[in-house]
Amino acid sequence: MNKRNLFLLCVLGAAFILSGTSSAADIYVSTAGSDDNDGLSWDTPKATIRNATLTASSGDSIWLADGEYTGDDNRGITIDRNLTLTGQSTTGTIINCGYLSRAFHC
Repeated sequence: MNKRNLFLLCVLGAAFILSGTSSAADIYVSTAGSDDNDGLSWDTPKATIRNATLTASSGDSIWLADGEYTGDDNRGITIDRNLTLTGQSTTGTIINCGYLSRAFHC
């Protein structure tokens, strides 16, 4: 086997191995969304934080659009894996628990 063929074989082998690795996903949430959406873009956001956290895998990021998140599916959420939740802004993204519960349980 010549050096060129060996090099190509190594490149193809590395590509095959790396294609099986997963990467973290971004999941989008908006008060105007729907939990029937896949949440994989701002065009198809989830509606509730609970549904997004249940959909997410460890290492994923959940992005919350500005809006007021209220109701049972936006409070008392158990997070049992490594997730990052980020609001669009510090003043416009509001998780309103209605004095009934805390937002998250870890």
